[in-house]
Amino acid sequence: MKEGFRTFFLKNVKKSSVAGVVIVTMATVTLARIAVTPYISPGIEIGFGKVISPSITTKISIGINTPGFQFVNLTYGRIFTIKTNVPQMKNGIRFLEVEGGTLIMIPEVFFIAMAGGGAGVAFHNDNGVKILPKISLFGGSVLSFRTDLFWHPKLKSHAIWNHGLMLVAPVSPLFFDWD
Repeated sequence: MKEGFRTFFLKNVKKSSVAGVVIVTMATVTLARIAVTPYISPGIEIGFGKVISPSITTKISIGINTPGFQFVNLTYGRIFTIKTNVPQMKNGIRFLEVEGGTLIMIPEVFFIAMAGGGAGVAFHNDNGVKILPKISLFGGSVLSFRTDLFWHPKLKSHAIWNHGLMLVAPVSPLFFDWD
């Protein structure tokens, strides 16, 4: 009997995660050969969606910027649901993802904009579903619009959307004079 894509993906999500870690490690080693600036970026989001509405997301990202204004980071976060009718969403969702994008700088007005996306996994503890695939898109500046999509096989629609406004505060240790 032929299995569907969803069943195949869920059976192989651990293998996919290992492959993702290997690819990110290779990309990080490649980027380390050029001059990069490390940074850490805490953030908070006020969000809404059909299943997890409303929500508050907290996240922390550790990453690097390249001289060409691209960035890549590893983000850990948690979406806390404020009110939901779906029992699976009562405890919120933790997630880990690799994000990347580009910065657009306008030095005359000291404005920095960004656009990017990410892919990763969400960790959940309901009815045997422990890992959910996740993708995200974002754009803006220090205040940005962000949308996240989780694939949940036990919900009727299978897709969990969360949209919101995120406030981030990227800080590089190189900004400070350590001498």
